[in-house]
Formats: sequence, C-alpha cells, structure tokens
Amino acid sequence: MSITLDGTNGITTPDLESTGPVTGTTGTFSGAVSGTTGTFSDAVSGTTGTFSDAVSGTTGTFSGAVSGTTGTFSGLIQAAAAGVRFNDTTVQTTAATAPTTATVLTAIAGGTAGAVGTYMYCLHSTANTMFAVNATYAGSVLRQFGSVTYIGTGCGCVGYNGFWNAAAGSALAGTWRSVSVASRPSASTGYAVGLLFRIS
Repeated sequence: MSITLDGTNGITTPDLESTGPVTGTTGTFSGAVSGTTGTFSDAVSGTTGTFSDAVSGTTGTFSGAVSGTTGTFSGLIQAAAAGVRFNDTTVQTTAATAPTTATVLTAIAGGTAGAVGTYMYCLHSTANTMFAVNATYAGSVLRQFGSVTYIGTGCGCVGYNGFWNAAAGSALAGTWRSVSVASRPSASTGYAVGLLFRIS
C-alpha cells in the first residue's frame, strides 16, 4: 500500500484494498475500491467499486462499473453513462417508458389464430356439455367453430344456420378460458359454442 501526501487533498492511499469492513461518513475514490463490506452514512462516489459482500449507505454515485454480491441503499444510486446491467447481461442506459398504443396494437396484430392471447369461437366436442364463464378448458376438447347462413327465396323461410362436422374437426392446442356461457339446446342432443381466450 502506498501513502501519498498531497498539498490539496491531504493524505491519500491510491487503490486501497480492504479485507475487512469499510465504514465512514463519506467516501470519494478516483480508482478501484474493493473489500468485504462497506457501510456509509452519506454519499459514496468513485470510478469503480467491487465488493464481495453487502454494501449499504444513503447514496451512491459511480462513473464506472460497480459490482458485488449484495447492495442496500436507502437513497439514490447513480451511474454516469454505464447504465444498469441485469443478470441476463442486457444493459439499460435510459429509464423504461410505457409502450405506446401503436406498439401494443402492432403486437396484437402480429398474433395468429389459435396463438396464446387470441380469442376464438369454439365448439365443445362433447355433446350436451356447457361452457361456463372463467372456466378453463383443454384444447383437446375444443374445435374451431364456423357457421353457415342461407337466406331462402320463394320458400317463406327466414334462413338456415348450421355448421358441418365441427365436432369431428381437429383439436386445438393449449389451455383456453371461456368468456361466455353456452349450453346445449333444451331438447335433443347439441354441442355448446362459446367465445374463448387462449391463456397458455
């Protein structure tokens, strides 16, 4: 360890490395700071800092890298330009902002039929089984549903609604939540149809 006598700054110890606790009111370092623990009741500033254990204090300002196991600060922690690095190695240098309406709508538009987060009219493949609001259903018991409407002429009929072989169609994937209520007809055998939302 070297000790430097400076007329302006007094006695300094460049690149001081501590193997035990570091405590004090304020700390200002122009080089590396390393040690086991650090406790400060006021501002801590410097270029770089490395700690293998807890670091606690009121405020901290570093213009370079700060690394360690744990850190607890009751006030502000700042980095001039380095930003914040997360465990997945990504670095964020600006504050996160809420997504715009355009961004959200673009994300929704990118979905495809049957994807997680999308809605679909579904038919329950088991006869005489109802859909209940907020109940979840495995895709294996659901089928895509489509209807056909025919407006007759000259027969006095209003129209015809129906679907073809829907119950025998291909099963869906994932898990779905019902947002509607549907049950079989009051008479005869029927298949419930409802609007569902894929959740996984």
